[in-house]
Amino acid sequence: KFMARAIDIPGYELVSDPVVEKPITQVSTKDDLNPMIIKFVYKKVAKNAEQGLPDGGGTGITGVGEDYGINWSKLPGGVSIDLVNKTYGDNSFEKTINNMDERYTKQGFSYIGVLNDHKDSDLTNRLESYVAVHFLPHKSVTVNYVDQDGKKLADSVKLSFNKENPDQTNNGVNPKENWYPNGEWKSEQKSFDGYNLKTVRGATEGKFTTFNYTVTYVYTNQTSGNVVYIDDTDQKDLKDVALNGKIGSNIDYSTADEIANYEKQGYELVSDDFSNRAKIFNADENKNKFTVHLKHKIETTTVSQDGNQVIHYVYADGSKAANDNEQTTTFVKTTKTDAVNGKVIESSWAPERYTFENVVSPVIENYHPDKENVKGSTVTPDNSKVEVTVTYIENGTELRGQDTKPSTQTVKFVDEEGHELKQAVVSPVFNYEYSGDTYDKFTGKQLKQGSWNADSHTFDTVTVPVIDGYVAIDGFSKRNNQVVAGGLTSTRDNLNVVAEVVYQKVGKIIPVDPSGKPIPNVPTPQYPTDPTDPTKVVPDEPVPTVPKMTPQTPTVTPTDPGKDTPVIYNPIKDQVAVVNYVDSDENNKLITSSGDLTGDAGAKIDYSTTSTIQDLTNKGYVLVNDGFPADAVYDNDDNTTQTYTVVLKHGTTTITPDKPGKPGEPINPNDPDGPKFPQGTDENSVKRTGTQTIHYTGAGDKTPKDDVQSFTFTKTMVVDNVTGKVVTDGSWNVGSHTFGNVDTPVVDGYHADKRTAGGTTITPEDLTKEVTVTYTPNGKIIPVDPNGKPIPNVPTPTYPTDPSDPTKVVPDEPVPTIPGMTPSTPTVTPTDPGKDTPVPYNPVVNDKGEVNVFVHDNTTGQNLTDYEYKSGSEDVGTKVSYDKDKVIT
Repeated sequence: KFMARAIDIPGYELVSDPVVEKPITQVSTKDDLNPMIIKFVYKKVAKNAEQGLPDGGGTGITGVGEDYGINWSKLPGGVSIDLVNKTYGDNSFEKTINNMDERYTKQGFSYIGVLNDHKDSDLTNRLESYVAVHFLPHKSVTVNYVDQDGKKLADSVKLSFNKENPDQTNNGVNPKENWYPNGEWKSEQKSFDGYNLKTVRGATEGKFTTFNYTVTYVYTNQTSGNVVYIDDTDQKDLKDVALNGKIGSNIDYSTADEIANYEKQGYELVSDDFSNRAKIFNADENKNKFTVHLKHKIETTTVSQDGNQVIHYVYADGSKAANDNEQTTTFVKTTKTDAVNGKVIESSWAPERYTFENVVSPVIENYHPDKENVKGSTVTPDNSKVEVTVTYIENGTELRGQDTKPSTQTVKFVDEEGHELKQAVVSPVFNYEYSGDTYDKFTGKQLKQGSWNADSHTFDTVTVPVIDGYVAIDGFSKRNNQVVAGGLTSTRDNLNVVAEVVYQKVGKIIPVDPSGKPIPNVPTPQYPTDPTDPTKVVPDEPVPTVPKMTPQTPTVTPTDPGKDTPVIYNPIKDQVAVVNYVDSDENNKLITSSGDLTGDAGAKIDYSTTSTIQDLTNKGYVLVNDGFPADAVYDNDDNTTQTYTVVLKHGTTTITPDKPGKPGEPINPNDPDGPKFPQGTDENSVKRTGTQTIHYTGAGDKTPKDDVQSFTFTKTMVVDNVTGKVVTDGSWNVGSHTFGNVDTPVVDGYHADKRTAGGTTITPEDLTKEVTVTYTPNGKIIPVDPNGKPIPNVPTPTYPTDPSDPTKVVPDEPVPTIPGMTPSTPTVTPTDPGKDTPVPYNPVVNDKGEVNVFVHDNTTGQNLTDYEYKSGSEDVGTKVSYDKDKVIT
């Protein structure tokens, strides 16, 4: 059996289990022992730890020579172990090794492992039945102190101690008694004047191990530093100058030239701690670091600019009325510029603005200025020139004291304490208008007194509304079977007149027990107001149902609507509960009820609201609150009916042009027999398209096509899903729409009766507008003889239509030319473009003439009679039919 254990190595830690790189083969010679090789792998954990190892490299244990170790069987506590024909583990072999390991590791040994032993110095002459247990003693650590050239700065220090030895003579190390160095050691860094520590070769601390370990502290008398030039404005480094030298020597450097160079670039010095500190290299490199702080210099420049205000005085025709008034001021602009990068840091004008003095306009007799006092204008460097023109106008007249006094009538609907029950009705405003007094604008003298349009005004009456729960008792009158109020008269001294209709709260039906005491927790309904008469209540009103009680009368008709009516109920024994379904939109009016639910006291009320709520939802209601708890039980009070309330409200449907109502069809899909969409909710009720059509007629196939314009009125309505009534009628997007005018097309040969057409106004109730433009044929110019008869076979031109006005014809139209005749007028401008205009023509009396053409032969001097031409006597102007070219040819 072979075993091996790793050793401690300063600056390293074990990172893996041992690996057998070469197993034992049982074959060896003196020249080649052929050893078994076991490898342990370590990781370096201290800088330069390898430089402290022997020969600067790794270490190995061969098991021979010095690495063989001590024959531990001869040590105190050692024993011989016979392994012949024994199984590993017998004779407490492992226990014995562990005891020795525990003892001798304290004495400065490292347990290496178990290997074969050999008979003599011949390592190949092995004792197959024996093994050797190897312990190697620890060795000391040497600490050296040298400079960068290897020169010793101090004596080396030898670290060697064992604190486990009771005898601490020689720090517990006594090889004769088998005590060697043991435990953790730590080297000391020393200080030397003029030197800094440069590096450490080897780990500075560790555990004693089986070989000598060396730690070398290397020092240097050289140091370094730097000077950093910093731009404080841009917060950046401009330059970093390195400094190197011997500790204690002078620093041969000056910042003056560099600072001067930066000042030429626009910088200015903030601080220079190099010039203000000792210029000697310090052993502490941090004290060799210097900074020079600079910032950007700011340059300031100024420019100026004039500003002025000129007031011109002119008459209404633009001519000069007086000399100009001129005021001036000066603006100064100050600019601050970064001298390094040329950027403008700040630029401002002083002042930023200037306001000139107010100027009173000069007095010019018989004229008044449109500005009596010209307020001083405010100028800025960007808007430095201001011109104001004061125009003088001749004095005239003016109206003063024109006044409008609006007058209103308000009819209020209040209870007996004056609280408003319904929004007051305010009649349309009537305005008392005062025309104003006439004054001379210049002298201020009154020329004429004005007048009022009326001294009093009587307003219309308004219908007194029915208010649920109340009846009208005062402030009204009855006219033509209607209850009305108002009709008051206002005056200029009493502009706003108010009428009050006083209502009295109606009484209730009060269920009482046989003793006359009101029955608690039962309905006490108010008398409903007569929907057709706000001064009355509905007669024969049914009394409320009281669980387990019977009323003595089924209905009530109060003699005094303002007083309560007690109704006696006789009790019916049993515990009673009721679930009421009320309409919050109808003042919590009862919609339906579960009826009396009876049962024993303490028993669960066997009832569910689910189906009734679903049924009411189908009828258009929306659940607000279900006040019946699922675990409700009957109480133990004979005199109390348990009442639970399920509150619902009316659902609504919004009618829009995209989603109109369908009158006659159910509003609620799940309630076909329920409320229907009322008339007036269809698409036509929320969307109406009106048109303006201009018809053109009378021009035959030249008649223009109709011009059609359209506009759509829209609105939104809201329908109550329960009542089927319209709750919000809505208003049209506009009350009316006026179309534009259309220019009438020009049709040649015809004139229209309208130059433009259209401009009609439609409303949602009056959607269709039609306009007709009629064309009439233009008249003609009719040539007639002196007797007034039309001349046959001559032109009769139609008047051309004026291209700029379709209702007119072109004036001064030339008359046609007729050979041999002269018109009595050269042009015609008809007074009626639809009628013909006769133009008399007179025959022309022509002079007579004769044309003779002679062909002469210059050679013979004779006329060639065969080629001559004689026309004879013809009217002047008759064309000569002589072909000269043919005769020459």
